[in-house]
Amino acid sequence: IVDGKYELETEAGAMKVEITASRPVPGKMEPGPSPDEPAVPVMEMYIPRKYNSQTTLTATVDPEGENTIPTFELTP
Repeated sequence: IVDGKYELETEAGAMKVEITASRPVPGKMEPGPSPDEPAVPVMEMYIPRKYNSQTTLTATVDPEGENTIPTFELTP
């Protein structure tokens, strides 16, 4: 994502839209992937599940021409 814009390739038709984002939990760390690697921040998903794992958001991809995905106004 650059300046709020992105590109992707997909098949045409109705698509389910999932919006995800995570951030580090302040002060929480977990062990690295191996004993030789440093600890890494614990991450938390902060977008409500209704926009990702339980999404009802959809967008239709037209096989002809450019497509613009609608702006989804997210609420808590």
